Amino acid sequence: MTSLSTIAMAIVGLAFTILIFRIKRELDMAEKGETTWIAFSDWLVIIALLVAGLFVLVPLLANDAAGRSRVLISAVSFSIVMMLGWVPAILAHYRLIFGRRRSGPRQNPEPAEGIIVIVIVLLSTAAFGLTYFLPRLLTR
Repeated sequence: MTSLSTIAMAIVGLAFTILIFRIKRELDMAEKGETTWIAFSDWLVIIALLVAGLFVLVPLLANDAAGRSRVLISAVSFSIVMMLGWVPAILAHYRLIFGRRRSGPRQNPEPAEGIIVIVIVLLSTAAFGLTYFLPRLLTR
């Protein structure tokens, strides 16, 4: 399970780094009198962080991973898709993709961002389900 813990730690470390930069940005915006928020797309990072930490690292640390290896692999798969999906979601949040023609204050979520986040959550859930159930179905 060393590779699982390595991947999960990378997800957790990257997520914390991203969140620190995002929080710093929001604090800077607050000092300028701007509206602050947690971008809808940032929830992908937050959820990936929680899933990788709670469903991979915590069970490994509790030394209870032997019977839960499918859950661990599935949780890592879920978190990887969430982290990868954050990239287009945050780009849509800042109108760098799928919103260049929009003007005025940004919404939270931006229309394209909301769609991307929903799709990523569904894809992450599918990745979890596939990695959890498919090996079991194939061995029958």
